[in-house]
Amino acid sequence: FDECVVGFPSQRGADAARRLEDIHERQKPNFALHYHQEYINNPTLVDASPSLRLREVAASRGSLCLYDDKLQNAPYVNFIMEGNDYRLLVHFYAFFFFADWRHDLWTKRFVRDHLRYHDEIQCAAARIITAIRDRVRYRRRKSKITYASNRLEEDHDGDEYDSFHIRRGDFQYEETRVSAEEIYENSREELTPGATVYVASDESDKNFFKPLAKHYDLVFLDDFKHLIEDLNPNYYGMVEQLVASKGRV
Repeated sequence: FDECVVGFPSQRGADAARRLEDIHERQKPNFALHYHQEYINNPTLVDASPSLRLREVAASRGSLCLYDDKLQNAPYVNFIMEGNDYRLLVHFYAFFFFADWRHDLWTKRFVRDHLRYHDEIQCAAARIITAIRDRVRYRRRKSKITYASNRLEEDHDGDEYDSFHIRRGDFQYEETRVSAEEIYENSREELTPGATVYVASDESDKNFFKPLAKHYDLVFLDDFKHLIEDLNPNYYGMVEQLVASKGRV
């Protein structure tokens, strides 16, 4: 995926695949001249010509992995997952190109509306989110916490919390495991002193977070295990993702 864009022709059959190949070949000299920075706050129109849209999606990637007639008629499509060269940890919309812009929108809307965690996970996360917001409201009433005025936008009457995702055990590079003090220094301009912060982390030693606890009201999944006692522990990571995603920052 670093070198290739997956191209979907506008129709089935070899003729449509060939047309998309032709568009790709004509635009290929331009790929090295266009980088993603030029599209920031300047996106190509969603219904622009295939040539312009392909130029934006391809950026500096010069190859086209074509969903051609052979693949269209194959009963199965196998994604190789051996070694480190093939991984599907990517946002599909950054690597798929549809010659027909309507197919592009349909696919993105389908994923948005239908590919989600099932209700057991959604409801478990919702219980924790509700509990965190109840905690925030209680702390505000009890302590008369005053948040900076620039943090009060869309504050839902003062029940908003912030989120951290602090990865400690699954990074392969040791230099990425920074201290809690450094995490604080890197993030303090974005957070409000005294705010409730949900921490999603694989760090089991809570002492690690003491430098952050001096400035924020930290809460963890462990604080809400009583709300998800019957939940499969294999779902905890997905629950944490949902809870963290509802954070203000």
